[in-house]
Amino acid sequence: MSLQVGEMLVRSYKVSEKHLASFVGSGSVPVLSTPSMILFMEEVSNQLIERFLPETKLSVGVHICVDHKKAVKENETVEISSTISKVDGNKVELNVVARYQGFVIGEGTHVRFIVDKDTFLNKLSNA
Repeated sequence: MSLQVGEMLVRSYKVSEKHLASFVGSGSVPVLSTPSMILFMEEVSNQLIERFLPETKLSVGVHICVDHKKAVKENETVEISSTISKVDGNKVELNVVARYQGFVIGEGTHVRFIVDKDTFLNKLSNA
């Protein structure tokens, strides 16, 4: 595994109805929901880590702590970045940032663990 501090991935997401607080039930207004912003952050972080893993491994999210600072309306595009800030064995810490028109609308930290895919899936089927 060759995960390096400083590796980064950036992706853009168009805010659609299914991402709105009024749709997911986390609020009553038609703006990007915090759960959807977190979903975007986890997805980018997972994709970043997967680039460095063999097919026998995967990463699982275990912790996320973010501030959601500004609202974004439907049909607008947000940019999500994830940057590896620390690698400690199988534990990977990332800095995640959401931007809209260059402004930070959300940011925080995310922790993922690298696990063996078969072992993880076997534990699920035996639960």
